[in-house]
Amino acid sequence: MTNQAVCLSTLRDAFKSSELACFIDLVGAMNNGGYVETCDSRILLLPAVFFLFGWIQAEQVSLTATFRDVWPCAANAFSSPAPYACGQKTKDGVDCTKNLCSQNFEYRDFGQFEVYSGDSPDPGIVQNALDSDNKPQFNPNYKGRSIIDSKEFPQWFRTTPNFNFPITQNLTFFNCDPKKTSGCDDRLFVKDNKWNPNTGAGYWPLDQQGWGDWWNLPVSKQDHNFGFTMEIATRFVYRGGEIFTFNGDDDLWIFINYKLVIDLGGVHNGLQRTINLDSLGLTVNRSYPFHMFYCERHTPGSGFYASTSVGFTCDKIDRCSICWGDGQSCCTCDDSDVCTIDSCDPNSVDQKCIHTPIDCDDKNQCTRDSCKNGCQHVDTSADCNLSDKCYNYGCSSKSGCFSQKKGGCESDICTKRTCNPSDGSCTEVDACPKNVACQQYVGCSLSQGCQYKPLDCSNPVECGWGYCDKTSGQCNKGVLDINTCKGCNSSTCKPENQCRLAYCDGTGTCQHTDKCVSPSPCLNVTCDMTTGECSTVPACHTDDKVCKPKTCTVVGNSFTCSDAVDPCDDGNACTIDTCTAVDGNATCTNQLQTNPDPCIVDTCVNKTIVQVPFVCSNEDKCLDVQCESGVGCVTKNVTIPDYGNKCIITDCDRDIGIFNTTYPCSPSDRCKCDPTDGCQCQPLSIGAIAGISAGAVAGAVVGGVAGAAVLGLAGKKGFDYFQAGNIASGGVQNNPLYETNVGSHVNPLAE
Repeated sequence: MTNQAVCLSTLRDAFKSSELACFIDLVGAMNNGGYVETCDSRILLLPAVFFLFGWIQAEQVSLTATFRDVWPCAANAFSSPAPYACGQKTKDGVDCTKNLCSQNFEYRDFGQFEVYSGDSPDPGIVQNALDSDNKPQFNPNYKGRSIIDSKEFPQWFRTTPNFNFPITQNLTFFNCDPKKTSGCDDRLFVKDNKWNPNTGAGYWPLDQQGWGDWWNLPVSKQDHNFGFTMEIATRFVYRGGEIFTFNGDDDLWIFINYKLVIDLGGVHNGLQRTINLDSLGLTVNRSYPFHMFYCERHTPGSGFYASTSVGFTCDKIDRCSICWGDGQSCCTCDDSDVCTIDSCDPNSVDQKCIHTPIDCDDKNQCTRDSCKNGCQHVDTSADCNLSDKCYNYGCSSKSGCFSQKKGGCESDICTKRTCNPSDGSCTEVDACPKNVACQQYVGCSLSQGCQYKPLDCSNPVECGWGYCDKTSGQCNKGVLDINTCKGCNSSTCKPENQCRLAYCDGTGTCQHTDKCVSPSPCLNVTCDMTTGECSTVPACHTDDKVCKPKTCTVVGNSFTCSDAVDPCDDGNACTIDTCTAVDGNATCTNQLQTNPDPCIVDTCVNKTIVQVPFVCSNEDKCLDVQCESGVGCVTKNVTIPDYGNKCIITDCDRDIGIFNTTYPCSPSDRCKCDPTDGCQCQPLSIGAIAGISAGAVAGAVVGGVAGAAVLGLAGKKGFDYFQAGNIASGGVQNNPLYETNVGSHVNPLAE
């Protein structure tokens, strides 16, 4: 059907109900732009489907807000009136003797510091993301004027004894149809509490609570509690087209999906900001966290106004009646012990306190960690000092106690040195044996070792003979008779080379023997074939005498070799000891062992390596972070189940993990959710429309309240469906919209 001109006067005459006739007049009056002057009445151009707006009661959602009352540090707000004392104007009976005031909560400091920014915000106070506790983080790069003491900032939205006083209240939002794409930003609101300097109207939710009222408003002569913060944490299902608007003072920060989307920080007059959620890149029908943080920080005004078309949900209420809370906002489990972390069991109905000892481990192997009036770290390095004075002792923060043999008392090929453990003195003895059979000690050099020459057993007389008895080590000498002598003499009995000896024995026989004889099984003797000089080298050979010395032990007529004490061994199995020879001295490096597998951590306990699995850090319950051997931490998204139920949105939150939330059908009094088909809404009856007063209709059209009914009447089928609705019809029997002729007018909808 094409667009047709419908005379409202015809419709007015067609309906017998004076209330509905009034409604039609109101429609015409409030939609002047949609009419043209034709015939004898205003005419509305309508499409084939004629939309009739019916009014219903506004939907609302109450969110629990956590307020924290703060006592400002200003001695006087202005010259007059003077502020009250802490605790003077309150019904909570607080003890203010220990209360600490805040210099950030009155715009004049004790000196001349002025933080008030007038009609301009002071952005950049907070970082763009919430911390792991879902609290704002102070921006270390902030250079503005609104913060006097930045160290105090983390306490603003955390319950802190003697600094702030926690109070919970409900904040009610009235929501419009989230599918409405415009016209909602100034009509869907929390109660309008804008500051009016002429009347004194404003926003003071904590009057006579907490630390108490502290200033008398000059305009209205009323006492008020200035100086507080407010925090709201909830979730919403994004359906497209939603907006959020705030107008007020002072600081306001809105975080959606943990990211900053509105920054109205600073001490300022009432300012307004609006965010269209379509600009945030959200996914339709996904659930997202919503966090709002608000501060009232200075006199004389206080304003808070918020409007939104966001459909907040609250499928989880904690023990403190906080939507999506963790049960800690109302926790009063402070045991005044700085050595415990105080919390409440979130699953307990009555308050059940948990006092978890704080972790004082400073990861230093040289301290003994404990808690007494705070973490104590006692130096234990003195415990590493043992009684052996031949070692240097110390403590490494990573590996613990270590010990290294003192230098200057190392043995060499010529000298054997021994350290006295009682005083660390060094005793030296020659390493070369002196009483070697048939050898005469000459000396020792570090390059050639012990030097010997054969014992001279020659007998220079005619036919004299002499040799060294290897058993006794003594010379045997004698004189042969002349006949025997002629058969063995110096001219006939000669050595084969410079390293051999020849002599005639007592029988006149020429004997040959080695010139150089080893004085010990642990010394290998060598002879210079050119000079005939004898020298010794250690039987246990090593290419690195400094860092890898060898020890030789005589066993009978043989010997065994073993590694000597590593000069860089620190006596700690947790370290890898490395020695480098520099100018004949050992330079040591002792490095804590590390496991090549990133999923195994080598830790040192009592000088022994203990292997423990590496636990990948993960503060996001929507991520599955596991350590894969040889690879390290691997992050995957958790699998979100699909239950095939259109009434349930299953999603994941980094704090609570996988959760279910009910799909918000709007308006809730007419719309029900079917698990298969989703939201199913019944139209309003004619009787219901007829019973609406003029003021109610005005509220529907102008106010755009939550869930404004949309009634689609597409020809007679539309009316038939409408008539079949379960909502009371008010006794309507006929459909005058589809009567061919009404009075003297033609009704095109009847066709």
